[in-house]
Amino acid sequence: MVAFNPLNSVDREKRSFTLLDGFFGDLLLVDIGRTRILEYRKKRGVEAVGFVTINREVSFLRKLLNVAASQENPVIESLPRFKGLLPSETNNARTGTIDAEDFAAILSRMKRRPAQRYLIALYETAMRRDEPTKVTWDKIDLKAGLIRLKAEDVKEKHPRRTPISWELRQVLEELQAEQRRFPNVGGYVFTRKNGRPVTSIRTAFERARHAAKLDRVIMHDLRRTTISRWTDLGSRVTL
Repeated sequence: MVAFNPLNSVDREKRSFTLLDGFFGDLLLVDIGRTRILEYRKKRGVEAVGFVTINREVSFLRKLLNVAASQENPVIESLPRFKGLLPSETNNARTGTIDAEDFAAILSRMKRRPAQRYLIALYETAMRRDEPTKVTWDKIDLKAGLIRLKAEDVKEKHPRRTPISWELRQVLEELQAEQRRFPNVGGYVFTRKNGRPVTSIRTAFERARHAAKLDRVIMHDLRRTTISRWTDLGSRVTL
């Protein structure tokens, strides 16, 4: 389990505030009602922003309004009814993929090479978001061109063999060269330039997709994309 990082949450809320302020900033708080909030949802949807992302932004707006209404001298006396403004995400599962151009746009906006390498690994292997953090060099077989993950390394609890693409091989060879100078104790593959393992690229990814104006893209889209690509090639891969 990955530990909760409050910095990621703060970063998200800062971006949400900027977006909300751009839409509601000229309104009095008492004028922010259901109609305006529905207009905001519609606008963000037209911008091709993901359903879950819009829900997070509207949830943050509700939080801000709650604060305004709960003070000792409340700025507003009543809150808009949010029933229906935050529809359930249960029936809105993502089925999207990402094309090569959009992937390149996000990758190019990642400022640090360790995060770029990790993202390439996700795109080339169909690993889930945190699986590369568990990959050690004993699971890499460059000669056979395979990554061999054990049952305990993956969600489905079944050993998995993943082909090493040309693009991923370049990343692995780069990491090997770098780790000759900065070795890591645990033998982890994906490390930073000081040899410490990469534990997450969530913040880097969110900043990059926002800079690329691709907020609709989520990290799991990379997995779906790779599986679709393999399926087109005739491979059998289990989601």
